[in-house]
Amino acid sequence: MAADAGAMSLRVHLDRAEAAASVAALLARAQGRARAPVRICVRDPSGGQEIDIELGQDFAVSPQIRSALRAVPGVEMVEEI
Repeated sequence: MAADAGAMSLRVHLDRAEAAASVAALLARAQGRARAPVRICVRDPSGGQEIDIELGQDFAVSPQIRSALRAVPGVEMVEEI
């Protein structure tokens, strides 16, 4: 559950699984009071299905953090869910 009103969950779509390490490092450094769950979404290379990975904890989310996530190489899209 989000700690602050207005914080939404984020779903981060990756075009390659290797980008997950950069996303994780950014989220680990992110600071802020508004916190929410984050999911990573990658495509199964063999079947093309999307696979959602729930990270299991809340992270700081803000417009600045969403913008920083969009700038990570390998991130296709960041959506609020």
